[in-house]
Amino acid sequence: MLCEGIKHVDEMEFSNTITCSHYNNKQKILLVGEGDFSFSLCLAKAFGSATNITATSLDTREELEQKYKDAKNNVEELERRGCTVIHGVNVHSMDKDHRVVRSIVYDRIIFNFPHAGFHFGRETDSYTILQHQEVVKGFFLSAKELVDASGEIHVTHKIAHPFTSWNIKTLGEEKGYSNKRGSGIDCDSSFPVGLSSTFMFKKKPWYESVFLGRLRQYSNKQRILLVGEGDFTFSLSLARAFGSATNLTATSLDTREEIELNYANGKANIEELTRLGCTEIHDLTLAPRSERYNRIIFNFPHSGFGFGSEHHRQYIMLHQELVREFLKSSKKMVKDKDGEIHITHKTAHPFSEWKIVTLAEENGLCLTQEMEFSKWYFPGYSNKKGSRPRCNSSFPVGKSSTFIFKKRHREHDKLHQCYYRKRKGKPSHDEEKNDELDA
Repeated sequence: MLCEGIKHVDEMEFSNTITCSHYNNKQKILLVGEGDFSFSLCLAKAFGSATNITATSLDTREELEQKYKDAKNNVEELERRGCTVIHGVNVHSMDKDHRVVRSIVYDRIIFNFPHAGFHFGRETDSYTILQHQEVVKGFFLSAKELVDASGEIHVTHKIAHPFTSWNIKTLGEEKGYSNKRGSGIDCDSSFPVGLSSTFMFKKKPWYESVFLGRLRQYSNKQRILLVGEGDFTFSLSLARAFGSATNLTATSLDTREEIELNYANGKANIEELTRLGCTEIHDLTLAPRSERYNRIIFNFPHSGFGFGSEHHRQYIMLHQELVREFLKSSKKMVKDKDGEIHITHKTAHPFSEWKIVTLAEENGLCLTQEMEFSKWYFPGYSNKKGSRPRCNSSFPVGKSSTFIFKKRHREHDKLHQCYYRKRKGKPSHDEEKNDELDA
């Protein structure tokens, strides 16, 4: 067992420091994603106290007691030992949503066997693996804001196939507590740990940070125009990755005063962008018309709330008109050669009814690529509703894509035909024959 054999440790000559594997009673420890809280209790018993431990679960107290037969007793014992127990904690937003959690800077943050749940499909399916990766990515982003500069983030994970596809680097082996499935009808059952490791991560010191000048499909060599920014977190994500924002022009429909009023972090984000050299514009009519951009980005365009259900045809037409005018204007401002217009948009119904690709084609633009989008690809990005009274609230991104358009040229027409049919399915014999004639 993990803590087996730790007895009378207070009699040992360690200045009252009690150690259990990687952990000791002098560390401020945050545990997330606990099942029946048996791992937290293991540490608490070893230390003889849990006053240095904050243990959290995604489940509510009621859900825990229904799912795990020992949860009630474990939690009660932890609380008797001085543990801070918090339920309903989402690892993606724990640094923002939970006052008690974010009030402490931790020496160790532990997530044992992260898992997105058992309802996505087989563990070998690429979509299932992606969902697991999303859980871990979101955890890392949130944990980074809560861990001390010299602290560590620990993720315990299986290292056999297909779990190696999650791409968590092996640093050490750890096992020996009562793990739980946590999902489905067998939630209180253990699962085979097999060959597993605890991966330990630290923040890089500032002097070791290397700005590679690239984040996903964007680089510091591109002149980038961002429109429709909410609290400017997307612009800031790029700027931090680049180490500078001199190549960015970030714009919003809101005035500076409205941003500071509507978004909790709006003022601080804009000030940081300004320090990094970003051109910030709150009235797009003031943007220099002679400027030509390599990339123009509009994330989650929306005509505003209050017009009705997203399913209503008239509401969809309002959204389409917004996108149509954006594309018309952007086409004049994007470079002819290698310039791209990017629209990130939900792809599920009813958002698919906006017909983004069709709108672009009507404006002489050609779809060259559709990339899967996740906000966790852009550290620090927080999408916003942008419409009162919940303008500072995020909305579920769900299944989304970044649609990449270029000005239409003959070679782009050819590329678009092939790419469009690839999305729809295998081309017909007649289509292939026409392609050969065109060539």
